[in-house]
Amino acid sequence: MRRRIRLAIAILMVACLGGCQLKPGTGSGVAVGTTSTTKARSSGEAGVGVALAAKVAARPGPMEISREQLRALEEMTAALERIKDDATADAVLPELRKAATRLRAANEQMEALQKEMSDTDRDAAQARFNDPEVQEQLNKVIDASARRMHASLDAQINAPGRRKQIQDACAIGNVRPPKHR
Repeated sequence: MRRRIRLAIAILMVACLGGCQLKPGTGSGVAVGTTSTTKARSSGEAGVGVALAAKVAARPGPMEISREQLRALEEMTAALERIKDDATADAVLPELRKAATRLRAANEQMEALQKEMSDTDRDAAQARFNDPEVQEQLNKVIDASARRMHASLDAQINAPGRRKQIQDACAIGNVRPPKHR
C-alpha cells in the first residue's frame, strides 16, 4: 500500500520538482505551420519535420498528464466501490481494466516526459514545487491513490473469489507491474 502511495508521489514530484522544462526543441504548445497533410507530404523533408514538430508540440505537459492520471484513478476507485460480491466483480472487472489501462498510458507518458526533461537548478525546481497549482494537484493524486487502494482492499474482501482478478486488474495501471511471488 505504501509503495503505491510513494509511486504516486514520486510520479508527480519528479514531473514538477525535477524540472518542468523540456530540452530545447521539444517544447509543448500549439503547432504552428501547415495543417494540410498533402501540402506537408509534397514538401519532402520539410513535411517530415512539420509532422514531427506537430507530434512534439501536441504532447501534453506534466500537469495535463497528472490530471489524466487523476481521472483514471478516480474511475478505478468508482469501479472498485461497486464490487459487492463475486457477481458484481465479474461485471465491473472490464471497466476496471479499461481505467487501469488509461492510468498505465498516463504513467508511461509521464515517465517518457521525465526522461526528456532537462536538469534545472535547485531554486527553480523548488519554486515549481511550491506553486499552489502543483501542490493542489499533488494532494489530489495522493488522496486519489489512497482512496483507490482502500477501495481495492474493500473489493477484495467483498469478492474473495475474485481477489486475484481484482489485483491483476489494478496492477495493469503500474508502469512496472509487481512480480507475483
